[in-house]
Amino acid sequence: MCSAKTISVGPAWFSRGHVFSLGLAGDRVVWWEKGWGLCFQYGIREAALGATPIVLGTGSGCLGGSAGSGTAVGAGALLVLSRWTFRYDSGAMVVDEQAIERVEPGGCPCPVLSSSPGPYTPLDVDAGRIVASGENETRILGSDGAILLSLPLPTLAAQLSGSDLVLAAGRQLRVYDAATGVQRSAWPLPAPASHDCDLYGDPSCQHPPPLTLEDVGRGLAVYVLDRQVHLLRLADGTDTAVAAGTHARFTDAGLVYADGARIRLLSWERLPLR
Repeated sequence: MCSAKTISVGPAWFSRGHVFSLGLAGDRVVWWEKGWGLCFQYGIREAALGATPIVLGTGSGCLGGSAGSGTAVGAGALLVLSRWTFRYDSGAMVVDEQAIERVEPGGCPCPVLSSSPGPYTPLDVDAGRIVASGENETRILGSDGAILLSLPLPTLAAQLSGSDLVLAAGRQLRVYDAATGVQRSAWPLPAPASHDCDLYGDPSCQHPPPLTLEDVGRGLAVYVLDRQVHLLRLADGTDTAVAAGTHARFTDAGLVYADGARIRLLSWERLPLR
């Protein structure tokens, strides 16, 4: 038999104007909640299954501006988020510095693993490694912040899977060796790619993004374009639409994706291009 566990998400539902930038690693989850109003309060929370949520930080913003932190990604035991310092210049938000922090199981203080002038976004976590990109380069970081690989190519979308580093460059999806940085292949995309993000919690977020690179696994990339889930085989670039949906991820069981209010699973055996 299975027993369900519920995580309390803090304030009452009617006081939450928006929930954003959710990150998951193992049985831990981090998310942001903002209140209502032109000027708003926000809080960062971490919880494990069956545990009371921990407040990692709070802050405020105004007139639809950024919360100053967000972009959580994780896998296994590694969960990270980013924070940034910014200012407004002629009405536009300018990010002066962005830092990537490791979220500990017991909450903050969260050690800073890496930082960079300007936007510097964590995009994916795999096998204790983080792929992050700034204005001038894309890096693979270790869980201690050590730079394992640096490519002189910024991107808004990148995923790690074993020895594959897959990133978007314009209308191309490029596959690199995650250890050496040698490019293995490049395949066309129907539109420039971005990552899943939220305007409140990510200074690099494009809204709406033209195409979102969702995940990579078992030699396949999954992306969403015009509310259609696509699979692209990394070995030869074969691309096919799978179903209508959004927010797709690979799991041990197959491909999971959101279809309106439903969550659907396509097992590996039923996937095309496998």
